[in-house]
Amino acid sequence: MVAVVAAYIAVVQFGTDFALTQARYYFPIVNAFAILTLVGLRTLIPRSMRPIGAGLVVFGLVFMNLIIYTRYVIPYWHVLEA
Repeated sequence: MVAVVAAYIAVVQFGTDFALTQARYYFPIVNAFAILTLVGLRTLIPRSMRPIGAGLVVFGLVFMNLIIYTRYVIPYWHVLEA
């Protein structure tokens, strides 16, 4: 978990040095975070509720990807065309 947090902070710092977005660097961290979250949640969620918990995590990851694309990727497409 420490490595994931350190990588995320490094990407945020790296991404703030540029005028363009660097959202492509977030996606490998998202996968590692999802795996660590699911492993941790498995021990906290009762066995009967695990399918619902896993569904909520997957929905959350899809929602987060939509936010990343709509806020940090799509608005900068016009910059790439110039």
